[in-house]
Amino acid sequence: MRQNEEEEEFQQDCGAGGNEKGLGEQEGQEAEQSGFVQSDEKGVEMIQTRFLFGRRSMRCLVGVHRDLARVAHTAINITPVDFGIHCGVRSIKEQETLVRLGRSRTMDSRHLTGHAIDVHPWIDGAIPWDDWPAWKALADTMKRAAEIEGVEIEWGGDWARFIDGPHFQLPRKSYPA
Repeated sequence: MRQNEEEEEFQQDCGAGGNEKGLGEQEGQEAEQSGFVQSDEKGVEMIQTRFLFGRRSMRCLVGVHRDLARVAHTAINITPVDFGIHCGVRSIKEQETLVRLGRSRTMDSRHLTGHAIDVHPWIDGAIPWDDWPAWKALADTMKRAAEIEGVEIEWGGDWARFIDGPHFQLPRKSYPA
């Protein structure tokens, strides 16, 4: 199989790209975009939005550790910008393909055990792959959601090597596989 064919097959299986119906959350399931300020039980003000995950994002959360899924659901409720989940649990075959394509460097991925998700901002009907501030803003939302839920997470955008903006995972020390 040629590399382009492998990448297309992976994108269809895991949803790591493309602009098809269901990838973004602007598919008729999104509620009003206007947010409102709400205080949580600790009195911390947060912006409450009305975005909802679409079918594809919900499918990508199947098999993901419940704590990480909870963080994602909290994040979609407080985010100022829509986002989707484009990969959750991966098969060994999917991971091998990503390593072969150079999009992952390990066969010890947290995706294999349901301890990682890849997310993407969804702005003006597209994923802004080259807009680092959009990824950073989404990371800030995910980190805030993790704080609200009392769940420790790691962001691939904070890594020194192989910076991975879409990637969030539960730490191995707290969540062994």
